This record gives sequence, C-alpha cells and structure tokens, in this order.
Amino acid sequence: MLTLIALLPLSAHADGNWYYGSGNYVSSAPVKPTGLKFYVDGTAITTYGSSAFSVIFDWNGSYKGHVSAVAQYPDSASAYPDYFPVNTDSNMLITIQGQTHYYKSNGDEITITYPMDSTSIYRCKICLNSNKSAFNVSGSYSSNYLKKVIRHEVGHVFLLKHPSNLYFSSVMHTGAPDGSIHSATITTDDRNNIIAKWK
Repeated sequence: MLTLIALLPLSAHADGNWYYGSGNYVSSAPVKPTGLKFYVDGTAITTYGSSAFSVIFDWNGSYKGHVSAVAQYPDSASAYPDYFPVNTDSNMLITIQGQTHYYKSNGDEITITYPMDSTSIYRCKICLNSNKSAFNVSGSYSSNYLKKVIRHEVGHVFLLKHPSNLYFSSVMHTGAPDGSIHSATITTDDRNNIIAKWK
C-alpha cells in the first residue's frame, strides 16, 4: 500500500512560528500594547526626518495590539508625559542600529536577558543609533534599513522576540533587509504573533 505524506514547508505557520515573550505590562502602566503611544524627540527628527516614523503605524490591523498615537518634535515632550519616547543615542556601537529599553514603575531598567519575559514592565523607550552609517547597506545609507529597524523596535515594545527559526520571513530578524528572510516590512507571521500575544 502506498502512503502519501504531505510535507509542510518550513515556513508554514501551522506548527507555530511563535516568538513573543511571556511577560506583560503592569496594570498601572500608562500605555499598553492595546493602544501604544510614542513621542519621537528632536534628536530623532533632526537626524532622520519626520516621515520615517510613520512606519510605526504599520503594525496596526484588525486585532487588539495596535499603535494609537505618534507625536513628534517640535511638539513638546512635556505635553505627552505618558508616551513612550523614541530618540537617538550617540553612544551606540556602529554595529547596533537600535535598542528597546524596558523599565519598572520605580524607574529601574529591566536588565534580564529577555526583558520581554518580565511581568514588571511599566514603560519602554526606543533608541536609534545617531550615526546614520549604522544603517548603511553596501556602503551607502539606506532609509529602507532605518524603517525596518523602527518597525523591529516597535515589535519589541509589543514584546516580540527575535525568531529562533531562520526559515521564515520576519521583520523581527536582526540585520539588514534582504528581500527574503530578513524582511523590511511586517509579515503575516509577525501579525500572527501580535494576535496570539494580545488576544
């Protein structure tokens, strides 16, 4: 008797490409992933311009996890005290394009290996490298790479991790976009993780 076996491709979501943390925001957190709010400060706007940050909204879809507001310099940061800041950092190594920092309600940074697994998250901050050369591709600055990193760091605020499975496309993979596995844009798998995490 001949038995036919259907093989799922490695990229199939059927067996679960899950890469979100087990953590959560505390109940008193002023902003939560069911309505994220960001303030892009003057260092980021001066270095990279305002239009690049519209991609923060790219995570939105027909599900609970979403971005509800993005305010930008020259609006004053004091008008948005609860919004998560997005700024630049001149102390980053050239090999680091961006970082997301997580903080407890007392202001202490959460420094465990995977802060996305912490249940004490109160605030987040996204930092981008202030050196535009950090976003070079083949020796030239790439705005596409910058936008990929912005999307990637917002994914971390949603508590998504770097995928361990290298056989499917995701904006949460590290590295420059390659039009394939290292996606510059948000993929179906990325959105499925947002849905699964923030039901």
